[in-house]
Amino acid sequence: MKQWIIEDNSFIVAPQKNGLSKVVVTINYRRIATDGELTAEYAGALGFPTPSADNFIIFDNLTQEIVEKWLNEGTNLEEIDADLDAQIEQKKNNPIVILGKPWN
Repeated sequence: MKQWIIEDNSFIVAPQKNGLSKVVVTINYRRIATDGELTAEYAGALGFPTPSADNFIIFDNLTQEIVEKWLNEGTNLEEIDADLDAQIEQKKNNPIVILGKPWN
């Protein structure tokens, strides 16, 4: 399973830009994949050009669905998901464990 993780402090917003208020400039995101007990993570940032008044959505009106649509369309989703899959496969085939020191 893969999902976007958008934290409360993920949005960089310009208070005013080209006559528009609360303009999203960048979204910092993480994408998480899980396979049973195994997890993988990819982090990135998606920048936006200045919107026109025609396609502008004020920050207060954003929903999770809108933001995830932007991420799906604005990132290289196939590449991100392939990276996550490779991380999971690496953990399956070459697990790394944490051990204590080998002496008393």
